[in-house]
Amino acid sequence: MEILAIGSRIQSIQDWMMALGMSESMAFYMTALISVAGASLFSVGLMVLVWRYRKTLMRDRDLRIAQFKFPSLPIINLLNALRIPTPKFSFDLSGFKGIGIALGAVGFAFALAFSFVIVATDDTPSWPEPGAAYNLGSVNPTVGVPLAPDPITPEQKSQTLEVKLADGTRLEKLEVDLQMGKVGLTDCIAVERGAGTGYLWVDTLSMDKLTAPTLVMSASYVHQLNLSGQTDGHHTGPVQNSATADVVIESLRESGVYTGSGRVDRLVITLLGDAYISTMTVTGKCSVGAVDLDFLRVGTMNLTNVTIGNDGDVNTVAVDIDSTTTVHSVSDQFTDVPITVK
Repeated sequence: MEILAIGSRIQSIQDWMMALGMSESMAFYMTALISVAGASLFSVGLMVLVWRYRKTLMRDRDLRIAQFKFPSLPIINLLNALRIPTPKFSFDLSGFKGIGIALGAVGFAFALAFSFVIVATDDTPSWPEPGAAYNLGSVNPTVGVPLAPDPITPEQKSQTLEVKLADGTRLEKLEVDLQMGKVGLTDCIAVERGAGTGYLWVDTLSMDKLTAPTLVMSASYVHQLNLSGQTDGHHTGPVQNSATADVVIESLRESGVYTGSGRVDRLVITLLGDAYISTMTVTGKCSVGAVDLDFLRVGTMNLTNVTIGNDGDVNTVAVDIDSTTTVHSVSDQFTDVPITVK
């Protein structure tokens, strides 16, 4: 736990420098410099303290190493026998010279070790770590691409979890259980197009026990829409059309399973074309921001046992399933009660 505490303090130094306007890379190297210098001064200070009280520690016996010479090694003796000149080294370790040499040696060792740690450290995000976009269904689906910081907080790393679905992507299951919300962001959960076209085709989409301030559904097609739970005012106004087809996705060939949980700023699903998912389950708790569901083509959608409200007034709409959504059948069991989700 103490090691973790030290690590968090070092990270806080970097965050503080970034808050002052430094770039992330400059703040990182400055933090590394401060860490190496601090560790070196602490180590040499401890050495000086031990040396000053060496007699006490050694029970009134003394130890003198005013000078240090390299020991005689067999290879050195062989070179001497062959009359090959060899360099000789000695260091004066007395007084401030000794402290300076020790500080330089320890600092060099810490810097070398730190450089090895930097080289060996892989900070590539992996699914479902936030702050990155994941091309699920691709060759390396669990390797993320870091996202740029949010415009509202440019000094902080993004904690958005973005799922990118390329055209033709097939998934057996996408299941996430997330705690979300960041002040200043418009959306908490969003389905959006990244290529201008495409739909998210889902056999069964379940959003059970969803908690959020507001929810909007538009530009979508749902065969069977099941609604239940408590809302702080709702409008269910989709176009009913018996020609709205069911969606059946049963072939699991070349499909993957992706599950994730954690705390993120928001969940964004970006469509780069048509994507196909057999079962999609989103369990979310949003403190701020809207749930914005667009470009869906769903067989059965279960928006059940929800708690959605933003102002405690049942006469204003917290859930809006608008007229740009087309359904075959609806089971609406929403109950309007005053709710304010924070």
